[in-house]
Formats: sequence, C-alpha cells, structure tokens
Amino acid sequence: MLFVDFKQALDSVDRYKLYQVMEDMKIPYKLIRLVKMTKKNTTARVKVTNKLSNSYTFNAGVRQDDGLSTTLFILTLHYGVRNIDQRGTIFTKLSQICAYADNIVIVARTQKKLTEVYRDLEEEMSKLGMEIN
Repeated sequence: MLFVDFKQALDSVDRYKLYQVMEDMKIPYKLIRLVKMTKKNTTARVKVTNKLSNSYTFNAGVRQDDGLSTTLFILTLHYGVRNIDQRGTIFTKLSQICAYADNIVIVARTQKKLTEVYRDLEEEMSKLGMEIN
C-alpha cells in the first residue's frame, strides 16, 4: 500500500485545466460558465498578528473554505485517475486506486506494480498541474 499526498491540494488545481476537464466530462456549459464566474477576480487578504494585508488577486487554485472547491478538486482528480489502466475486477487486477477527497491509496500485489501505478498517477496529475508530495 502506498498513501499519496498532494502538495497544497486545493491550491494546486489549474483553473484553465479544470475548465477543460469539465468540458471533456460533458458537464453542461452553463455549469462551467457558473464555475468560471465564481472563480473570476478572486481576491484574498492575509492576517498576521491581527493586522490584515491589502487585498491581492490570484488566479490559481480553488478557495479553501468554498463548498464547491472540494467538488472541483475531486472532479479533476477523478479525471486524472480514470486515465490510469485499472481494468479487471478486484480478484484479477494487480493494483487498485482508492481515493477519498484529497487522499489516495494505491494498493498493489507487487512492488513493481505499485511503482508503475504511482508513476502513472504522478504523470497524469502533472498534466493537470497537480503536484504529488
């Protein structure tokens, strides 16, 4: 078993690739437009010792406290994982990917297969701009 962790999971989502993922998954364009509207002109402020910084705009990632963010992250993660060859049933395949939110476990029968699936996962996630620790 190999437990996989994402480097700054929600911050690592490339918004433009997210929109492409949504299109590829045949999500209605109206919903994609609504998501784009919620991500447009995103601003944040940093609080240090009870003092707030000036607002700044950012274009990467999804907001940590936004209920939609987790769903968008999982959607992107699902898109990447589905491209990894996992054919067969639990009784016949050599590996299995189990995912929940931003947690992934790769279960494999051999170390060679475990390494192979990890490399495939790393490659697919890098295509989406997501980095694995």
